[in-house]
Amino acid sequence: MKRVLVLPGASSRTGSSEYLQVYATIEREAVRRRLFVEIPVYPGQRGEESGRVSYASALEHAERVVADFKPDWIIARSFGCHIALGLYEGLEPLPGLVLWGPSLSSAIERLYGTTESRQNVYEGSRKHDVWLAEDFFETLPAMEEQIREVPCPIRIARGSRDDENSRADIAKLAQIHRERHPSSSREAVEIVGLAHSVVAGSVRETTLEKYFWCLFEPIVDRQDVLVL
Repeated sequence: MKRVLVLPGASSRTGSSEYLQVYATIEREAVRRRLFVEIPVYPGQRGEESGRVSYASALEHAERVVADFKPDWIIARSFGCHIALGLYEGLEPLPGLVLWGPSLSSAIERLYGTTESRQNVYEGSRKHDVWLAEDFFETLPAMEEQIREVPCPIRIARGSRDDENSRADIAKLAQIHRERHPSSSREAVEIVGLAHSVVAGSVRETTLEKYFWCLFEPIVDRQDVLVL
């Protein structure tokens, strides 16, 4: 069986019923496809005693998971996209990497560029027993730079209702990847009607099928954004 690693965002499924369903939706489909699936929990996502969520701590944890699990395919969500791109150097060549809901540095600045907005994120996360490092935002690498170092086939995807990125953003990431790794395959995909978080039962079945295609199906080379 193929092994699929799902790298989660900063919000933990262990402390939020909403995010529990987000990852349960992915996990159930992976099992239906007869895939082994692993979804790690970063330090800081199991309460204050478990550490702090940061790029460095999550990347170090993901590296240990990869060494043990040896994935054949990686699906990354949100903050997990940074982790997936960061750990690529330590991986054997993969047939594919899927980034769902990645954010450019300009979007992070727009959404979380003020002390007040960041404090709101920190306080909101703690209500779900997730403890972010005080420099969480300051130490996030720019995805535009990270993606230059990833020569494997890659699918960069978003839902049309995601306010943390735009169609132009995923097109930009695809273009950067194309210029740096012209021999690799890549796709930029937008699925109409989906938000940042996707839960089975809350979207149309036909739309959910497109989401699962995006997460699990092989990647081919495309020049333009594929809108589904």
